Order: sequence, then C-alpha cells, then structure tokens
Amino acid sequence: MRTEVIKADTIDAAVDRILNELATDTRRSGNRENVVYFDGWDGLGASAVLQAVAKRLAEPLTRPAGLEFEKIIHIDCSKWQSRRAMQREIAEQLKLPNRVMQMFDKQDEDDDFSGLDQGSRGEIAQVVREVYQTTRNRRFLVILHNGSPEVLDLFDFGIFLDRYANSKMLWTFQGRFRLDPKMIDNVKNTSTDVILSAERDVQDPKELWLYLVHHEAAQACCNKHGDGIIDPSIAAECVLYMLKQSWTGSHVIDYDWAIHTSNYWVCTEIIALTDLDKAWKVADVLQGEVRLLNCGIANWLSNGESTIMPSSHLARSAERMPYWIWISPATCGFVQSRSGVILDSMFEHSHRLSVLKLSWCTFSFSSPPFLCCHNLRFLWLDHCQDLVTRSTTDQHHIDAHQEEEEELDNSTTTAWECFRSLWVLDLRYTDWDQILSAQLMDFMTQVRELNVMGAKNWDMSNLRGRLQNIRKLRVTKSTCCFDNNVFSEMDGLELLDFSGNTVSQGMTSLSGAASNSNLKTVIIDGCDGLEVISLQGCRELRNLFFKGLFRSLEELDLSGTKVKTLNLREVRANSLPKRIILLGCQKLHAILWPQNIDTEEAPHVLCIETTSTSASVVTPTELTGGETPHAHPHGEGSLQQQKEDKFKGGWQITLTDTRLLRSISPVHSYLSTASVHLDISSAGAVGGSNIQGTSNDKLVQVPPHTSTIMDSKYRDVLKHGSVPAMMMWDCPEIFLWSAERTCIIKVVLHLGQGNKLLGMLQLLLLMLYCGLSLHVCWLHHSTYTITLPSPVSL
Repeated sequence: MRTEVIKADTIDAAVDRILNELATDTRRSGNRENVVYFDGWDGLGASAVLQAVAKRLAEPLTRPAGLEFEKIIHIDCSKWQSRRAMQREIAEQLKLPNRVMQMFDKQDEDDDFSGLDQGSRGEIAQVVREVYQTTRNRRFLVILHNGSPEVLDLFDFGIFLDRYANSKMLWTFQGRFRLDPKMIDNVKNTSTDVILSAERDVQDPKELWLYLVHHEAAQACCNKHGDGIIDPSIAAECVLYMLKQSWTGSHVIDYDWAIHTSNYWVCTEIIALTDLDKAWKVADVLQGEVRLLNCGIANWLSNGESTIMPSSHLARSAERMPYWIWISPATCGFVQSRSGVILDSMFEHSHRLSVLKLSWCTFSFSSPPFLCCHNLRFLWLDHCQDLVTRSTTDQHHIDAHQEEEEELDNSTTTAWECFRSLWVLDLRYTDWDQILSAQLMDFMTQVRELNVMGAKNWDMSNLRGRLQNIRKLRVTKSTCCFDNNVFSEMDGLELLDFSGNTVSQGMTSLSGAASNSNLKTVIIDGCDGLEVISLQGCRELRNLFFKGLFRSLEELDLSGTKVKTLNLREVRANSLPKRIILLGCQKLHAILWPQNIDTEEAPHVLCIETTSTSASVVTPTELTGGETPHAHPHGEGSLQQQKEDKFKGGWQITLTDTRLLRSISPVHSYLSTASVHLDISSAGAVGGSNIQGTSNDKLVQVPPHTSTIMDSKYRDVLKHGSVPAMMMWDCPEIFLWSAERTCIIKVVLHLGQGNKLLGMLQLLLLMLYCGLSLHVCWLHHSTYTITLPSPVSL
C-alpha cells in the first residue's frame, strides 16, 4: 500500500493528479495498483473531486488518453441507507433490464412484511449474479462515495476488479461534511492500493478552506440526479453558520442542532424566501443532506473534544467568545449567566436581533429584557429564573405569579408585540406560566414550532383554538393536563412529540385532529396517565415512534393512517395497550412486538382491516365487541350474522395479503387461549356490488338459502341466467365449545388466483403452530364454495 500527499489548491488540480494515477496500465507494467482512495483536504473536498473526475471522464473531449473505460459506474452513497440501496444504485448505473429492477421492489415488499428495517437490508443474490455477468471481462471504473461506517467489498455486489482487464476503482469515505479524520485509519487495513490526501500548495489557508466549503456544500445541495435543492452559495452560508457557531461556543452553548438547524437558517434569513412554507421545506431537506455534519457536531459536544472536526484550519473560521456570542451582523445572540442577573437594558440596541437563546439567566418575567426586540423570530429560554421569585419562599412565589398575571392583564398590548413576530418558541425548565398563558399565546399567531420541556402543571387546554399556524409541537418531560380536543384545530401540524410526560388530571385521551392532512410523524416515548391514544383519520401519518413505559394505556387507535410498520419493540411489554385498532390501514405490512412478550401482556383486542382506506369501517361499539360489517361484499349473511351474535372481542383480522400474518407468530402463545377471526380476500374481491342493485342486470333467481351478492366482474355471465355453481350457500349453524377460544377463517379468491391457496396452507400451519382450534373454514374461489362447519382440531 502506497500513501501519498499531493499539493493542490483547487479541485481541478487534485483531479489532474488522480487521473494520472488512474491512467496507469496495470496490464503492461509491474504496477498492480488499481484501487485508489482519496481523503481530500482533511476530509473536505473529496466528494467534489470524485464528482469532477466522473464528469471529466464522461466527456470524450476532456478525457485524457489511456482512460477509455467501457463503463463508468458512479455510485454516490455518501448519504448511506443500506447495502440494498447501494446495490440498486449499481443496477441503475448498469441499466439492468426491468425484470432485474423489479426484483428490488418485490424483495423490498417482502422485507416490509417481515418487518426488516431499511438499514438492515442486504444484497439480492440473483441481482449479484446479473451484475457479475454484465461487468465480467469488461474494462470499467468504479467511483464510490462510501457513506457507510465500514469498508465495502465490491465483489459482494457482483463487481470483480480484474487487474488484467485494467479495471479501476476510486473511492472515499468522506462527503457531505463527514470530516472524520479517523476514517482513513480503516482504509489502511484493506485491499486499497493507494491512499491519497491533499494539502495546500500556495493558497492562503483560510481562502482554501472557504473554497472547499463552497464546493462541499454544492455537492450536498444536489440530489442524485444533479438537481439543486438550493443555490450552492446559500448552502455554503448555512454550513458556515453551523461551523462558526460550533467553534465559537460549543463548550458552553447547547445549540440542539438536531432540532433547530433549519430554524437557525430560516430565522436568521440565510434561507430567505417569500414563501415561508417553502423556505422551511428547503431548510429541512438541506439539513438532511448534511446530517453527518450534525452528527459530528453532536459528538464533539458530548465528548468535550473534536473527534469529527479534524483540522486547525476549521478553527481559523471563528474566534472563541465563551459567554456572549454575536454573529455579525448582530442578528443572533446566545447568553449564559449561571450566577448573574442580566440587565433590563441588555438588548435595547439590538433591534435586528432575530435569534435569541438565554440559558441559566435571571431576569424579570413581568418585564423581560427582550421585549424591545421587535424582529425576534426565535426565542429559547433554558433554565431561566424570575428575578422576583429567585429568593422568595413558596408562598411568596405563588403571590409573585399572581402579581405577574395581574400585571400581564393590565399591561398594554404593545409591550408584548415582539411575540407577534415569533416563529419558534423553545421553553425548557423555565417556570414561567405566563408565557404559555392564553393571553400571550393570542399574540403568537405566527408561531410554527413550539417546544416545551420540563413544564410543571401546564394546562395545555390553552392551546385549543390557538397556534393555528403550528407545524411542529414538542411537549416532553412535563406534567400537564388538557381537554380531549386540544389539537382539534391544528390542521397544519406536521410533527407531534409527546414523550416522557405525566398527565396529572383532566382528560386522559390524546387525539389528533381528524381533519389533519399534514401530520406525518408522531413520537411518544413513554407517558403516564394516558389511557387512549387515538390518531384515527390522520391520513398522512406514516412515521410512528412509539416506545417506553405506558402504565395506564388502554387503547391505541391508528385507523385510517398510512403507517406501514407498527413498531412496538421498544415498548415495555407489560405496558402494551389492551386494545390496538388498525382499521382502514391499507399500507400496514408488519407489527413488531417486544422481545419475550408473555401471554398476558398481549393486547386482548386487535382489530386489523387493510382492505379499505376508511377509518370508520366499524362503530366504537363494534370495536369492543362486534364485527366489521361489509368488510367483504361477498360475505355470507348468515356467517356474518352468527359471528356478530356469538363472538365478542378477541382478534379480528381482515386482510388481502397473508404475509401480514407473519406478525402473529411472536404472540402465538396468546392465540392458543384467544378468539381469532380471519377474513382473507384477494385484492380483486374487494369492492364488489349486489347485482340486483344495477339497472342493466336481470334479476337473478337463486335457490333458497343462497346469497345473491356477487362481484361486478360476473355480471355479463349472470345476465343470461343463474349459474348455480357460482352461488354461495348459507353457512350452517356454528357449534361452539368455547366462545372465548374460537377460530373462524373466511377466504375469498378470484379465478386465476389459486396460487394464493398456498398462503391459506401457510395460515393453517400457523394455526397448528399456535395451537388454535378451527371451528369454521369458509372458502370461496369463484366457482366453488367450501364450508367446514364442525370443529377441526389442529
């Protein structure tokens, strides 16, 4: 292995040096160095150099002699997802046929039903063989931006770097501001032949650093197709802001980059768009593209030293000012004063101040010093104290709060005008009830994000009908109370975090706005006092992060949402909800249960229905003891009626894909003592209609005790008379040994879908595994109907 540092002041200079390295013919010389690693300038610029190499070689007019590759496979996985995603990228680069690309969709769907998370998905063996057959005996160049934490062997993906074919590979660990100096140590123990890094030649260090940041930002703000998310110069300013803030106050100030990065960019008008919704969307996307930088800063703060920011030239970008930090021009302020009192006049000349964080500060809550900041967009108060109550007794503390409320009521509206301009309010462990009062929240008509942590006895009912512009709401580690419809008018809410709270009194049901078409993410990490969590009707909800301890939770209702995987693995098994309702969840593919769940810990009621998008398939009464009417328009009335009359509660599952039943296996011990009703139909069997209800169809005469409900696809046959073979006979009376331990299965399949009987066989084997006793098996397959009325012990 050869290690070399090249002198370069520009991207093009580094590209020229690397092209010379790649031009070496490994077939004719004793040189067998065909794998080259480039680390950039202390991590910066590496991704930009690889991108420029690919562009130079793709154009015949700029391609140097000796670098005529049959194929350039450019794989940008700097934003790492999984080995499967990288394999798909390789397949797309090779333009493999559709039959191969469809393998990814098929396998991904199957992995969804198995509950396999995206990051754990590996290569598909058949695709590996296709890649190998496509690339063998060809001269190619692989350019790889490796965003994973490990070295990747391309042979695992079907790419064999044949030295005698003079194929080459150029790769890097760096990109999107990863900036990890230790990554290069991982390269030294691999089959890489050459390790290159760059350093300045004659350029001024700070100028070179700014130049490289702009190029790195340009890479981060482009998607895989090369389309820009935002102007590269603006992206660079966003990154420079983060770097400068990190280096000027990181040992003192907690910036909470994970939550507030995009807020800083928009509130300081680095990202300034007339359309505020678009500005925040752009900022959120850009934050995701430089997420490795965020992780790096977080590590740096937690470790007390820089493990990610490697080089001294980054430190040259800013001066350290430990307590009072201004960004020029003075639009951003961070103040920490653990022992002192900040003056009332501290901000009287800070009219341009748009971002302000006060940590461990003491000031008068009845007349805070920032009231004169009429351009304030972002306000964060962390562990602040009221000057009046700091040294008073508890009774004086209560009296002081009452006094402040009276002052607030008597104050003029102009005194609190700064709250009208707020976009973000973050309140952590600051006992200031008035700032969350109805009077002040009436001023906050523009607030888009509210974060409350460590509040005491907060009456959240004040939120109802207010903050109608809210997009993100986080209430964590607080004691609170609220009425049942506190979020009913927050139609624009996109993210709700309600973790670690204690509901002290009032309503014990947390419900989302049924009319909300924007809520996409809900996070609940443990909560005391909640009995019902209902997100029914939040039709755009896809991401539910549900974990922790729930001592009193009785019901979880996600009906009508787009949740694909209900992940309960991190929920304490002994605090699982007793009832889980998943009606109208067409996207549902898997339920992941806690490890080692006991029989008594499983939910007593589980309602799953994936054949419709409606959240109102059944009434609340039917949820707790009835049946799902009209789940299958083919259903035998007598069977349906018997089920409704004889069985209450239990597990009621209606689906179109039996792979969802894989989720039952981990809780099989509970099923041996439970009542289970399964309705399975093919996708085409859903949505039929009664042939008697159409004006163009003749009335079909059927024998007694038969059903006349048929799918519309059979109407043309039935117009010319009845077809007895297609009639569905009434289900005989069901005889029960135990109503608490029953199993009924109904299957409806269309002609040509007999292969799905394999899924039925798998189902029966699952029942055998679970120790269930089958009372009725009702099978309808277009031209025949089978009913097994007597108990069948499996």
